[in-house]
Amino acid sequence: MHCNNRPRVAKRQGATAIFTWSVPMSASSRSPFSTDAENIQAFALLQGVDSGVVITEGQAVLFANAPAMNLFGVGSAGAAGIETLASRIKTEDREHFRGLLASGSSSDSDAVRVTVRLIRPDTVETPVRLSVATVNAGGRMLNVCTLREVAAGREAADTSSADQIILAELVNGFPGLAYRMLPGPEWRMEVVSDGCRELTGYAPEELLSGDVASYRAMIHPEDRERVARELQAAIDEGRCCQLVYRLIDAEQREKWVWEHGAGIYGDDGEVVAVEGFAVDISERKRAELSLREGQRSLATLVSNLQGMAYRCSHTRDWDMHFVSDGCFELTGYASSELLYSRSIAYGDLVHPDDHEFVLEEVERAVAGRRPFRISYRIITATGQEKLVWDQGSGVFAGEGEPTELEGFITEVGNPDRLP
Repeated sequence: MHCNNRPRVAKRQGATAIFTWSVPMSASSRSPFSTDAENIQAFALLQGVDSGVVITEGQAVLFANAPAMNLFGVGSAGAAGIETLASRIKTEDREHFRGLLASGSSSDSDAVRVTVRLIRPDTVETPVRLSVATVNAGGRMLNVCTLREVAAGREAADTSSADQIILAELVNGFPGLAYRMLPGPEWRMEVVSDGCRELTGYAPEELLSGDVASYRAMIHPEDRERVARELQAAIDEGRCCQLVYRLIDAEQREKWVWEHGAGIYGDDGEVVAVEGFAVDISERKRAELSLREGQRSLATLVSNLQGMAYRCSHTRDWDMHFVSDGCFELTGYASSELLYSRSIAYGDLVHPDDHEFVLEEVERAVAGRRPFRISYRIITATGQEKLVWDQGSGVFAGEGEPTELEGFITEVGNPDRLP
């Protein structure tokens, strides 16, 4: 038998189910339901829902389940004790509620949500997440409202998506700034975590309002356009974006920031928001820049030395893993030819009469974990014989076996000049 007044699940968010009905009724009836067995079953289902459920017609409350009565603080008085739903909402939030009802009326039963504060008879304020779905019940437009209390001590963001409130509740302890922002040139923030204080020097409400501070404006002027360009390209291509840039905080301090973000897309494929997080990497970046400068200085110093600095495998062939620019003047081979023995192994340059002696001296020093200092002859790319001085040591993996050798080789003119 086909029944039009069976309850059905229209949408489910977590443990909250929103039920809608299509129920025949007389125009004069004040109750949305008849008293047949199926509608009694619908009431029983609503009473078993963990979240508060209130059914209204216009401003009048027609039904409230037990969890809703507890939120309103009216005990067993039921719908009669609630009067109108708007009367229980804090004055400053009523406009949000009226807008919610208007949205729900045109949403084709897709629930829309907002956070409001309820005022109990004992004047206690209770922040709740309020969802509304409007349904046509036999020609009467009814609002099915679900209410879920926001966790104590948390001020839920006033947003249009349940994902935003979940994000706000989960990331407030995150060591950095977690955010959700609207697309557009101003990067208007919808949700920011408490970590924004440490990163930017501004309170969450200052970033959310946009009147005191704009996150986009805090990005270093020299990085701002690049960041905007790279983020937009990632959004257009439907991929995540990772960015490194400088930020000027409220105290005018420059910070390095690493950001990971991604677009959130609607059913039409258009981006509706960008979500992500940003963390302060200033200390790591300063260390990286310092190391890079140190490496640059070392490279400059090594390149100016008369000889070849090297790092090679601990093998008979001495496969080079690093050689300085001086290798060409010393051996006649370019670094690209010696590296990883692409053209020739350095061990092959050692004069055949000296090869075994050199290996034995190096192994004896490495076994004793001491530097080696040795002179020997090499044959260059042009066939020239040169006498060289090699000073190096083993590279060990912790307390284990030697993995590489590193040192410096230079040409000497006369064996009598060796130390």
